[in-house]
Amino acid sequence: MYFNETVKEQKKLSKATYEVNEDKKPYIYFFYFYTPKGVLEKVPLTFNFVSFSIKEKEQPQRFRVCKSFLRKNKDLILTQKKMYKIGKENTLQIFEKAKTIYLIDESQKKDKTYLIKEVYYLDRRPI
Repeated sequence: MYFNETVKEQKKLSKATYEVNEDKKPYIYFFYFYTPKGVLEKVPLTFNFVSFSIKEKEQPQRFRVCKSFLRKNKDLILTQKKMYKIGKENTLQIFEKAKTIYLIDESQKKDKTYLIKEVYYLDRRPI
């Protein structure tokens, strides 16, 4: 999944932390969809960089790749454009079935490499 916070439908929120390494800082990522009437939805798709599971003691994976990795894997990477094209429900199904979700944060590009981090989908739909 490709994330670019300069797009108004995508927001990133920093969590309180003492972490100084930018690659390890915990963020929450939000993706907003539009309703059929063209209004931005109030409840976004939400992804957390840190697991809430008490059992999991391992840190989420993170690693850097060069731009050629993105080109070679463009069919596997969900962008905002692809998510809008397939629709919110199909996008939700992909995330719910995924064993692991990796997020590419555009703002954490450094030295011609992109940071890829494992994130957790938080289902915030009403029951």
